[in-house]
Amino acid sequence: MFAEKSLQQGIIIQQSSMEQHCSSLVYTESGMQPYEYTDEELVHMTTVQLRNLLEQHIISPEQHHEFRSRRRRLQNRKYARRCAKKKQTEVAELTYATQNESSAIKVRRSI
Repeated sequence: MFAEKSLQQGIIIQQSSMEQHCSSLVYTESGMQPYEYTDEELVHMTTVQLRNLLEQHIISPEQHHEFRSRRRRLQNRKYARRCAKKKQTEVAELTYATQNESSAIKVRRSI
């Protein structure tokens, strides 16, 4: 399902409600082909690339803000997933180390 929002200067941005398959479509007044940017592309763009892209398409400040905030949210999600994965790995390693130490202590006590 697509949520459609009409913006200034005749440009329309569509965003999918599905996060992983979300894309942003930019249409210009001149009827040019739509430029489609997936979440993956937005995340991997540098800020300079994004700024240049927005300047080339003559996008309004509101639209620029919308793209920037979308990109920031996506990056925050990526960082949160990385942090959660790192924490899970650390917990698993500590659990394994604790179990090994406990079994070593039991062996020493039985001798």
